[in-house]
Amino acid sequence: MSALAASVQTIFDDNSGAFLRRVTTLEQGVGAILAGSLGESLRAYAEADAHKLAGSLGTFGLPLGSELATRLEQRFAGGQGPAAPDDAHLTQMVVALRKQLEAHICASGSSRPEPEDDTLIAGLAAITGHGPVAVAPGRILVVDDDLPVREVLASILSEAGYDVRHVGSAKEAREVLEHDTIALLLSDVSMPGETGLDLIRFALCEHPETATLLISALEDPAIAQVAMDYGAYGYLYKPVRRSAVLIGVMNALRRRDMKLRERRAT
Repeated sequence: MSALAASVQTIFDDNSGAFLRRVTTLEQGVGAILAGSLGESLRAYAEADAHKLAGSLGTFGLPLGSELATRLEQRFAGGQGPAAPDDAHLTQMVVALRKQLEAHICASGSSRPEPEDDTLIAGLAAITGHGPVAVAPGRILVVDDDLPVREVLASILSEAGYDVRHVGSAKEAREVLEHDTIALLLSDVSMPGETGLDLIRFALCEHPETATLLISALEDPAIAQVAMDYGAYGYLYKPVRRSAVLIGVMNALRRRDMKLRERRAT
């Protein structure tokens, strides 16, 4: 196992208890739906926990678990309401989700480096002249309300030699931007309160020398287009892949450097 894979596995192990607690919340929510007693408080907790599991499990190589969590999130978002045809399958879905998560927890050394990653990154380095070791100066700020996901992103970037800081909300990110020099802002789209789109719009207005990248579990071309229209340098999808993250970051920093040189030359 590579050092990166080991660090990602450690992050998963450290957060496995939290993942199981979130599944328990989903089980309680499903039981309440079937009993016709889903209250607003439990609905909100279950929807939030399903959303976090959808992002986390895909990141840690459980795409089926991520898909199940996404479907449960959508059902909780609908509130109690009348019984839906899919409600009969909610119990099977949450049972399957728990089984997959528990199997992954029991498996030792399940993370493995993706063999194509280094080839892709080396290919980009040959084209751009920027390799993962020859990183650009400046700090990268990762923003995601899901701690395991942002720890994985920080691990990927740190292993590649970048100076990384991570926070859990747009509010915290604003404070960092005000007091620190950030070369690249990598933000999740969907967060409680202020969204990633709101955050990058603020950064582009108030901190124009900071490059921006958005990351989301939603493969929504409309959101990606809005992000590009705001001036973001890229749009990445969860589950995160090491190659996609590093290539996106290298491209964004390279474009930022080119723009800064152009500004200084005028």
